[in-house]
Amino acid sequence: MSFETKPNYLLLTNPDTPLSVCTSPYYSPSGKTASIPSSEASKPEGTNGQWSHLPTGATYVTDEFSSEFQIQNGSTAAQSGNANNYADPLSHRRYFNNVNGYNHHQFYDTASQASVSSPATSVTSSLSPPDSLSNGHTTQRHHIGKAISFCKVCGDKASGYHYGVTSCEGCKGFFRRSIQRKIDYRCLKQQVCEIKRESRNRCQYCRFKKCLDSGMSKDSVRQMKFRNAMRDDKSPDSVFVPEISTLERQEEVDAVYEAVLRAHTTFSFYTDIKIRSIVARPFNVRINEDSKMNRLNAWQIYAHEIDVDIKEVVNFVKEIPKFNFINGNDKAVLLRKNAFPLYLLRIVRGMSNRGLMLRDGRLIDFKSLQLLYGSLADEMLAFANHIITIGCTDGDIALFIVLILCQPLTTEQQFSTNFKSQLQLLEMFDFYKKVLFQKMTCRIDGCDTYKQLMKCIHELNRLNELHKQQLNILRENLSFLNLPPLVVEMFQLSTLPLPVNHNNQENQYTPAPEHQSPQPQQPTPNQQQTPVHC
Repeated sequence: MSFETKPNYLLLTNPDTPLSVCTSPYYSPSGKTASIPSSEASKPEGTNGQWSHLPTGATYVTDEFSSEFQIQNGSTAAQSGNANNYADPLSHRRYFNNVNGYNHHQFYDTASQASVSSPATSVTSSLSPPDSLSNGHTTQRHHIGKAISFCKVCGDKASGYHYGVTSCEGCKGFFRRSIQRKIDYRCLKQQVCEIKRESRNRCQYCRFKKCLDSGMSKDSVRQMKFRNAMRDDKSPDSVFVPEISTLERQEEVDAVYEAVLRAHTTFSFYTDIKIRSIVARPFNVRINEDSKMNRLNAWQIYAHEIDVDIKEVVNFVKEIPKFNFINGNDKAVLLRKNAFPLYLLRIVRGMSNRGLMLRDGRLIDFKSLQLLYGSLADEMLAFANHIITIGCTDGDIALFIVLILCQPLTTEQQFSTNFKSQLQLLEMFDFYKKVLFQKMTCRIDGCDTYKQLMKCIHELNRLNELHKQQLNILRENLSFLNLPPLVVEMFQLSTLPLPVNHNNQENQYTPAPEHQSPQPQQPTPNQQQTPVHC
């Protein structure tokens, strides 16, 4: 910017406009004067900036320039070759301004070298300019530097944001190793050691304690380890970790989770709170010498308990978000295909070494449970204990039930059942897998629990096939039993018996009748057996 006199100026007749705060009277300290070069003496009152005043009191603009300040050192005095004769009228200050952005200004004290620094900006100005700047124009630029942050643990220069805290590479690696190796440190003093860059390696206990106090998260380390393991594991049994896209916003995930949990709590007798409030009482089954008759009598009673739970499952399915995209026939196909896995997941909190707790408090002892399911009862108990041991909440179980229900069908299953909603089913399966992953990995050890739960899908499908074989005795004797129609439909008991693996030790419970017809005849009165009531 040049300070030479120009013939035409933009007159601002009102000196009290908002821009008048940038004039010299606003910044000049009262009681101080400044020498004015003779070349500028014709101006009654001036500044080295952009604003000046005419004798009439009007404010005029001498020049406009961009944000890269064009400064001519000494103005007219510099043109005459005597830059040292120029004195700043602001009394030892150099002042730059931009008319187009008048509130963006810089001024520096010329009494000494001034340095103005901020975390993101560093500007330095000197009283005595170099000789190269004394003649001609130069450009003043802002020097933008990267903000320097420090480790919250030891005070060293931070390398980034690690495990929830701004920290250095040393403390980052130390914290990661401490968590992954589960190291138990000991302090030789009073657990008040000072942790600095120079002394951080002296006491590992206090350093680890300060990492935790600073906000470093153990779960972040475990989640990182789990994701890396899933990325590197290329085996067929590896667990897929879905990525949460922007479409599945947190609000939608939370809404779906709350809806599923609310439906599960409403239509299940085996939530954590409900099962704790039930008082157990015995469930009696009359035993006689015929093991086959004992089993049929037990199922005659037990089937009515399952019938009640199946009705609750149907009500639960009606409340599942996004499940209305699947037509009614396909919903029935999914329920029949996964009836036993859904039932087993719902009763995991009711199973123990003592047996199975029913909704009214009656306890089917484990011996009676083995009478009903054979060796499958042991595997059911092991599965239930596994689900509880890994720490699944009611919300996890509810979402996992939906995930099992939405398992895609094979091509053969689609043709045999005339299933039409395979595309919608795939979308639902992927969506609920993402929801389950996001909700479980928000808590400590959630990644490990999610990994264990995903492995249960294959185990549930295996148990489902074993269950179908165990029910062959009901299919063979269906005409002698009075089973609820919904149980017959869901477990597909009206179909022909399935082939049984003869290596199974429970063949004694499924003997093939000597004379079997495709459609069982109605039993004679002598064949009728009175079911045993408890």
